[in-house]
Amino acid sequence: MHQYRVTKYDPQYRQYGGYTKDEWTDFSDVGRTFGGVLLTQQEYERVEQQHIDFLMALAVREGAFPLTIDSLETHGSVLAWLDGQQITQHELPRLLRDVLRGECWCRLTSDCFFIHFGYEYYMYVGCSHTPEGLTALAASFDLSAEPMISPYHDETTVTPDLRPMTAIYLTRGDQLLLLYRKGSRVVGNSYTGAAGGHMEPEEFNSARACVLRELEEETGLTESALEGLSMRYVTMRLKNGEIRENYYFFAALRAGCEPKGSNEGDLTWCPLAELESLPMPVTAAHVLRHYVDKGRFDQLLYGGVTTPAGTVFTPMTEF
Repeated sequence: MHQYRVTKYDPQYRQYGGYTKDEWTDFSDVGRTFGGVLLTQQEYERVEQQHIDFLMALAVREGAFPLTIDSLETHGSVLAWLDGQQITQHELPRLLRDVLRGECWCRLTSDCFFIHFGYEYYMYVGCSHTPEGLTALAASFDLSAEPMISPYHDETTVTPDLRPMTAIYLTRGDQLLLLYRKGSRVVGNSYTGAAGGHMEPEEFNSARACVLRELEEETGLTESALEGLSMRYVTMRLKNGEIRENYYFFAALRAGCEPKGSNEGDLTWCPLAELESLPMPVTAAHVLRHYVDKGRFDQLLYGGVTTPAGTVFTPMTEF
């Protein structure tokens, strides 16, 4: 199951985790002015109907009916809905309108599908649609969608997928060979290791086999071109409904050996002192900062868990 956050908000106004445009967030805002524009009942109902039509279209495409009401809260209103009640396609628009207007709150679920509601007119859905398909469907109703785990699960129901990946950083003196990776949905338009990628099923017990395969496929370099190949960092991060496991390798590139180029982007040698200024995936940036400050002076294997506050690295030792 893929999970998404769906909103009426324009992504171009989202910066550093916040939303910068003055917009209404609730039915109670009708009659107030936002950005110099009065929110009328008619305008509210137009946007509300977009949300209802989107959820109806998605539920129909997913074959989700009947949906079951879960954890109903009525907020003092006298309504016909009951916790555990099954909702038909005909009944769903009325229930959605009650929830969007704050008359009640609930989760709606069926096998491999859910609708959750958040504060400030945020919605979360779980479905079989790919990110491209869900984004296109949401856009057809003038909504935006992004992969994100719903924060309204029961704790026992959240089971993120796993995405194991490897990367290799090649050294030459005080320089690292980096790849400006283009087009990747995961780490596109940023600097990464010289090569890397996802583990194939047969490589799940050997990150080394994966990183060497990726290195040869992407750059033409083989293990014979390397000195001191070793796994130096293992990290984990929860992102877009996945636990992203990263295995980072470092090795020196032997004199006289050069990559043929890369089919994933542009390779370039970067001085260690300039790494801080380059755009990188969050965890990779934390790894290289630790490597420059500490890791390059030892041969330890470090483990780290990435959170919004950063990555704390701990030496991993046998015990």
